[in-house]
Amino acid sequence: MKIAFCTIASANYLSRVQVLEKSLHAHYPDADLRILLCERPECCREIVAKIGRPVYSPADVSCVDWLQMAFYYDITEYNTALKPFFLETLLKEGYEAIVYFDPDIEVYGDLTFLTRLVTENDVVLTPHVCKPVPTDAKSPVMASYIRAGQFNLGFLGIANSGEVIELLHWWQSVLVEKCIFDVSHQYFVDQFWAAAFPSFSDRVCILRDPAYNMAYWNVFQRKLNCLDEQWVTDSGELKFFRFSGLSRNDLTKVSVHQDRVTAPVGSPLYRLLAGYFDKLQNQEWAEFSDYQYSFAKYANGEPITNEERKAFLGMSREERNALGDPFEANNMPQNIIRVRCHSEMTQNSSLLASRLEVLNKNVEMLEKNNALILNSLSWKVTAPLRKIHALLTGN
Repeated sequence: MKIAFCTIASANYLSRVQVLEKSLHAHYPDADLRILLCERPECCREIVAKIGRPVYSPADVSCVDWLQMAFYYDITEYNTALKPFFLETLLKEGYEAIVYFDPDIEVYGDLTFLTRLVTENDVVLTPHVCKPVPTDAKSPVMASYIRAGQFNLGFLGIANSGEVIELLHWWQSVLVEKCIFDVSHQYFVDQFWAAAFPSFSDRVCILRDPAYNMAYWNVFQRKLNCLDEQWVTDSGELKFFRFSGLSRNDLTKVSVHQDRVTAPVGSPLYRLLAGYFDKLQNQEWAEFSDYQYSFAKYANGEPITNEERKAFLGMSREERNALGDPFEANNMPQNIIRVRCHSEMTQNSSLLASRLEVLNKNVEMLEKNNALILNSLSWKVTAPLRKIHALLTGN
């Protein structure tokens, strides 16, 4: 069966992609890793000339809105929003199954069982956690896992079937404008929507084996050790680990996104993290680690603010289409977007001011009512009784 492995990254993550590719080939020599590079097409061509291997650019994945999305999404949102478009592009090329890995994954064991699962099911998913998380003061809490999506999409396996194509089309339709990290709406980019996947197919496999997709969000529930230079977990050899939020200044923290687990110097987890960090520094593609994201600025070099991105997203599709290229060098789109952004910020400020005015009026009313109570005859008459009650109860 023809299987594709794939990943999505911007240039600053290419050293991670190289670690992933090398580790994949070490355990699956025939693996065909396809890379979607989320940079401007001309930047992709320049990078291809340097690294000597082909990549896909956003213009290659059959997403008609790729340029607009590059403007109104930030780098993380954009990388994840193009995922279902990339997956469908690969299926159209004739692959019968696809294994997606995030670029910050390293493979440590044989993937034969995993690839078999992908060929036997429409969708293969891994949960963030396979056991309840304690209710305590540490982070992340169970509610965070649920809001972020019960399945972690650092890994995803799909087969080429009619139900999967239908799923991808639905996923594409929501990610065009709703691949956002918005706490107020409890969205978490592409992953939020994956909770619905098991509803769309009878052939969905939830892979709960602790050897797969180990990361900061579940490592405290799993065993990790190194025996004879082989990383092992509760169920045998470790298959792959996700290095999300790696704390470069202090690897003992494991990830900047949590405080539930630590990795003391010399512990198996610390050695795993340190080994990965060292590999990142020594890759040929590490030269791109400080690469300036090519969708970060207008064509005239001025930076795009997050407020301007969301102002553009807030426009109707017709308004956005009328503007054309939002990065355009002639400054017309840039000026219109900034006017829209300023207008929305002014409206929000006015709304906030009106709410504060209502709040102040409510506070004034409470203070007046409180003063009336304190000065009332009944309050003064009952004062001795309140003192006796306080002495008896200690309140």
